[in-house]
Amino acid sequence: MSHEKANRLKEWALSNGHAPVHVQAASLAFFILANNPAESWAAMVDRTIHIHGKFYGVDDTGVEEAIDYETILPLFRDGGFNGTIVSEWEGHAYDTRDAFQQVRRHQAMCKRILTL
Repeated sequence: MSHEKANRLKEWALSNGHAPVHVQAASLAFFILANNPAESWAAMVDRTIHIHGKFYGVDDTGVEEAIDYETILPLFRDGGFNGTIVSEWEGHAYDTRDAFQQVRRHQAMCKRILTL
């Protein structure tokens, strides 16, 4: 279970002198990352009215660095999604880039993909 793995990491890291803030950032991996195929989202599109558009960083070219939005968002677009997407920048845990700029980039990326 994710919480068990996170607790083991926390115990080990703290006992080995790692800073609590770093342990917390590393623990995110146990709770917000998944290895599901992007196509698995297609089965839920007809019931989806709201999406938490988590992202970790949108680069200068308008591409999210960790999540395959180029594959995921067309599934929603083509499935008739017309709800809302809330930009949720998770990079704040370790990244010093401007948060407002990151949100603007994320929203521009989503608009670009959804209107292709």
